Amino acid sequence: MEFESPQVVADALRSVGYLPNDRIAQVVFLAARLDKPILVEGPAGVGKTELAKSLARVTERSEVVDFRMKAKEVEPSITTR
Repeated sequence: MEFESPQVVADALRSVGYLPNDRIAQVVFLAARLDKPILVEGPAGVGKTELAKSLARVTERSEVVDFRMKAKEVEPSITTR
């Protein structure tokens, strides 16, 4: 599906139950137009996975890659002999 404008993106996402803000609609529009991926970052519960699933529904793609990453801080250890 080719989006004609950010407003078309927003309307399409709303049609599948996702409520995008203007910035999300603009990013999705530009990424689709430029054929580039989108890196979505943020804390748990802000809708990153729902955006991916909603875009998959809107574009009629059956598969969504769902992966989770957890940052783990490792403190350096100092060993003396």
